[in-house]
Amino acid sequence: EAKTSTRKAIDLQPHFADAHLNLGKILKDLGQLHEAEISTRKAIELKPNYVDAYFQLAYLFQTRGDYKNSNNTFRHILDLNTTNISDKFKILGQLHLNSLIEGKFDQFDNFNHLMKNYTKKLNNKLTQLNEDNFIIKLGLQLNDQKEKTNCLNLTHIGDSHCLSFSHQITIFKLKKRKLIPLYIRGAKAWHFAKKEMNIWKASFSEQIKNHNYSDELLISFGEIDCRKEEGILPFSIKYNKELIEVSEVTINGYLDYMESQLKSLYSKKYYFGVPAPVGAKGIKDELDIKRIELIRIYNSLLKKAVISRGSCFVDVYELTVDKKGENNLLYMCDDIHLSPKCLDILFKNHLCQPA
Repeated sequence: EAKTSTRKAIDLQPHFADAHLNLGKILKDLGQLHEAEISTRKAIELKPNYVDAYFQLAYLFQTRGDYKNSNNTFRHILDLNTTNISDKFKILGQLHLNSLIEGKFDQFDNFNHLMKNYTKKLNNKLTQLNEDNFIIKLGLQLNDQKEKTNCLNLTHIGDSHCLSFSHQITIFKLKKRKLIPLYIRGAKAWHFAKKEMNIWKASFSEQIKNHNYSDELLISFGEIDCRKEEGILPFSIKYNKELIEVSEVTINGYLDYMESQLKSLYSKKYYFGVPAPVGAKGIKDELDIKRIELIRIYNSLLKKAVISRGSCFVDVYELTVDKKGENNLLYMCDDIHLSPKCLDILFKNHLCQPA
């Protein structure tokens, strides 16, 4: 309906750049990425220094896994006279992210230096997203392993959790393998379980189609579904559903979609579980307690469903849980994401395969 209404508005005022940008946003959310790019470029054509439109174009390139054009677009925004310091700060966070995905860790020092300068100009009011904080932390932990370029690649698709092992080298099936991330921002297992096309499914399809680095695939989704403020827990409370019921529907829909899309492309698939929750600071409320139970249930059901479909399960929960059902804090980069140092341990001690 929004798409139809916006197209009617454009018919009435075809030279109104904002309408073309809004149409691009709607098309992007519907998973129509090519059409979204056309509308966004039209907005830029009508308004050449349109910062918001350039941002959208750069994010569209990210969504499609086109980091060369994403970087070029972000750098173009930096050069625009209309770009404020806060936006420049945000751009550096995204350039950080793109460099991490591409394995260009040598660029981090320059980005960090520029970000510190922008922070001073912003009177020390940090405006970067939480994700950017994670990217900066993670960038300091990842190792540049250029000297080991002869090893085979192993594709790892997921939300931000696939970034924890970006371009890291591990022993996998007795061979050295470098993990290449395919990043889908903010994707939930639930997004793949839904029947309708959306931006996450579109990003998934584009990246699988254009970036096939190996005949086996690592898959990391589900952690966002298990958060306190979004996903299964608030949905279950709002609609008075049992956690196990919503978890089962989510997991089965998610795996059905993955198997239908990937079965003919990859000989083996390895699904990562969800880390145990980091304990709440102070007194736990009712949602904190329910989340501990949710993550236990979710991992148990996911493991069973993955194995029953003939795929493998990487038991992140088993690695990270303590006796209380909370995170043991031994293998985390932050409160949500795994540290790169646990990669070898996961494959050696927590890999579950079908009989």
